Amino acid sequence: EGGILPLKAGSRVAVIGRAAAASRGGEASFTQYLEAECEAVGFRCVGYADGYAADGDRNDELILEACELAAAADAALVFVSPDKRREKAALARCVKLPPNQLALLDAFAALRKKVVVVALDDGQTDAGFDKNCAALLLAPPPCTYGARALANLLTGRSNPSGKLAATRYDGADEIFARLRRCKCLGKNKVGTFVGYRHYDTSQIKVRYPFGFGLSYTQFEYSSLRESKEEVRFTVKNTGAAAGAEIVQVYIGKSDSDTVRPLKELKGFTKVYLEAGESAEVCVGLGSAAFEIYDENGKPVTEQGYYQVYVGASVSDIRLTGKIFVWGEKLPKKKETIAD
Repeated sequence: EGGILPLKAGSRVAVIGRAAAASRGGEASFTQYLEAECEAVGFRCVGYADGYAADGDRNDELILEACELAAAADAALVFVSPDKRREKAALARCVKLPPNQLALLDAFAALRKKVVVVALDDGQTDAGFDKNCAALLLAPPPCTYGARALANLLTGRSNPSGKLAATRYDGADEIFARLRRCKCLGKNKVGTFVGYRHYDTSQIKVRYPFGFGLSYTQFEYSSLRESKEEVRFTVKNTGAAAGAEIVQVYIGKSDSDTVRPLKELKGFTKVYLEAGESAEVCVGLGSAAFEIYDENGKPVTEQGYYQVYVGASVSDIRLTGKIFVWGEKLPKKKETIAD
């Protein structure tokens, strides 16, 4: 937001967050590696602040220190991570950041235009905290090469091209309250409606949908040609920077006699394009793309028209088409999506 990334050369950068100070054995901390990489690419690190205690309660002194450091910088890299106790089975279902980290991010509300949050997690944490930052990056656990990769992304030496493999929640409390109500009403059948299939089919708003990911450039899709064997289309880099796009192909059957998701991912590929360059992309399908399992666990193909969706995420569909596939006439089920 606001073009904060990539950071401009010579920017004064503050590193904040106890998660960035992690170290492994006798190695230097991730913070030290990151500061060295930032200095090497032309940034000036103005300091480090914990901001919160590892697995501890809210600490206003640490928060004040972090805010003062951020105010003195052009950009503040704020590292957050799930509580280490979340690794234990009892807390494995926690999807929110620890309260002390959320308190730190709330304190940055007035400085949000210069805050870049780096989330060191598994990609399934409630992302409602993004209202207090101008950019959000997902990163793997801290390590030497992770610091170098992050510095390259921050400077624009590398162009982000990753896509989410899991939905990021928008208000986890509300979502889980809805699930509890459905369970109490006996509407707790899951079937194939797991993850994005459930959110997309039920039209539930999420923070960041499955397959979502931003870049320092833009891509345009056109010229769709579809068949039951493959899907072909053209992708053009319309921005000013070279970059890669992960294109996704989803299949759906709106008039199916059985209960199925609105659309399901059936293929994807990554295409690298220079600025202004275009290329034809082919994503293979195969017979399995149209199969479902009957009550006996046997794969069957329902005859009829199928919708083809091509896009940058499950919610960002750029091209649509349809194809006819020969198969079997399935008995109509009495179940509905509401069940």
